[in-house]
Amino acid sequence: MTLNRRLFLQQAGMLTAGAALLPGALQAAPNTPKPGLQLYSLRDDMEKDARGTLKKIATMGYKEIESYPGSKGFLWGMSPSEFKSYLNGLGLTPISTHTGIEPDMEKYMNEAAEAGFKYFTVSSIPKEMRENMSGFRKVADEFNKYGELAQKSNLMFGYHNHDYPFTEMDGTVPFDTLARGTDPKLVTFELDIFWVIAADKDPVTYFNKYPGRFTMSHIKDRDPKDHKVSTVLGKGDLKMTPILGAAQRAGVKHYFVEVEEYGSQTPLDSVRASLAGVKKLVF
Repeated sequence: MTLNRRLFLQQAGMLTAGAALLPGALQAAPNTPKPGLQLYSLRDDMEKDARGTLKKIATMGYKEIESYPGSKGFLWGMSPSEFKSYLNGLGLTPISTHTGIEPDMEKYMNEAAEAGFKYFTVSSIPKEMRENMSGFRKVADEFNKYGELAQKSNLMFGYHNHDYPFTEMDGTVPFDTLARGTDPKLVTFELDIFWVIAADKDPVTYFNKYPGRFTMSHIKDRDPKDHKVSTVLGKGDLKMTPILGAAQRAGVKHYFVEVEEYGSQTPLDSVRASLAGVKKLVF
């Protein structure tokens, strides 16, 4: 072995050892999610003054929004073009809107596409459709049909979970049926981290189990005193770093804060505090 060759190997060994000693060395730079907000977090404010509330959201520093159907619909009384223009003027990007399973899904999908949304997301499954595994299998078939319909509007169809798809039924986790029974080209998933944990399941397990199936996620924290209640991000006891690391590896691109329980804070203060929690996340 020549001297130059020996020196090269020694230096390479030192570099390898050094990398092992330095956390994060030679790895990808840490990430923080682009701050997004599910508008349901400010449900009362949105009902009173949607335009004013959206402006406050933008002023806080949120960049992306996910809508939901309030009393005036998911466009809050605006036409699709008005909604798109108003958000653009605020520097907000409409990513997804929640919806129920409605009779006229195609109409709403067309409106969502015109307003600039990318995803059309069913946020709940009617009780009568989730009473048994046969019902969940039928839901998976329906989701594929909705996925085909959404593609005609240049949208991606999605499903947002609560706890019940992760509550075992006849020895099966219904979410597995939904994931395996839907076409990845037609259906994506928005994993609500808190609700998975509330069902005594590990979100990391599912991010790892179904890579590429998740493009969105709801992030919120868990009340340390009552594990069935969520709280403002950063005020609870969930260790978010490993969860969000798994989310990123699984393909999640959009992270939405959702505040369901305000505690002693006002809704606006809760959303503002959650944004501060988002900015502290590194994964």
